[in-house]
Amino acid sequence: MSFREERYESETQPPLTLSDVFDESGSADAFMLKKPHDFNDYVDNMGLPGDLAQNLKNLPKGRQEYHMLRLLEKERSDVEKLFAADFINRYEEVRSILRERLTDDVFHDISFLVNGECPSTTMWWTVAPYLYNELLKYGLSSTESLVHVFEWAKGANAFEKDEITLPGLEELNSERIKNAFALSRNSRDMSHKYAKQLAKKVFDLLLPSFA
Repeated sequence: MSFREERYESETQPPLTLSDVFDESGSADAFMLKKPHDFNDYVDNMGLPGDLAQNLKNLPKGRQEYHMLRLLEKERSDVEKLFAADFINRYEEVRSILRERLTDDVFHDISFLVNGECPSTTMWWTVAPYLYNELLKYGLSSTESLVHVFEWAKGANAFEKDEITLPGLEELNSERIKNAFALSRNSRDMSHKYAKQLAKKVFDLLLPSFA
């Protein structure tokens, strides 16, 4: 199925809402990042390819490395694992491009959000794998796709503890007290379906910047 055919098919389906996610799983917003005492030893026992494992160990420490452990679990979808692997392996290249394109303040704001704990942080990590997939299917390179995923967070407020401030996700603030959710290990459940729908919306928002 081509990119255009898949887009048309998705647009003919009834849109999902955040309520669909929480109706299926009332704890969709509850997840704990695994923070092993010996990070390198834990990575060694994950069964990752050698280069990926070493690059993961070398990833700058914050909270992003713990998200990598989650997304690289064997039970995770191919979309999640590909995003995590490319995030790790292309980190320095992507970081260099972002430092050239963005002011120091904007770069640090994005880094703070990605490594933060606010609702926008949760939703960045929830939508990012599927947004990355949309950008790849459009035909962008892995590196450029990752750059756009990071740049999506420009202007978002990592200090806002109640509302989602990522562009394109405003609808999440109108439904209920719970406005953020994480991807489950079951790639066929509502969290993945809704994240994919949101990613398409964000993709459309970003499209004028690279079309």
